[in-house]
Amino acid sequence: MLDLVLSRDGTKLAIVQGCPSYELIIYDLQEQCIVQGDNSKILIDQAEYLDFKFNPQNNNELAILNEGQLEIYTLESQYSAKEHEFSAEEQE
Repeated sequence: MLDLVLSRDGTKLAIVQGCPSYELIIYDLQEQCIVQGDNSKILIDQAEYLDFKFNPQNNNELAILNEGQLEIYTLESQYSAKEHEFSAEEQE
């Protein structure tokens, strides 16, 4: 683990890990899971990486500072539906 940052309200935890590749992973501490999605793991160039922070006014926004570059990310809610099957026996 290379870096660890807690959001201001304490609901998100972001970790930069370096093995096997440098990536930033965000945990939702309320839901007790890794934030999932198409871009849930942000790859980081280890030679360019300097720092990252959550926006102090919005824990769904974070910035990654690289040499000569600032990247801003917004976490968006992702909802999933579970399929339920009911049998005739359960309705009796």
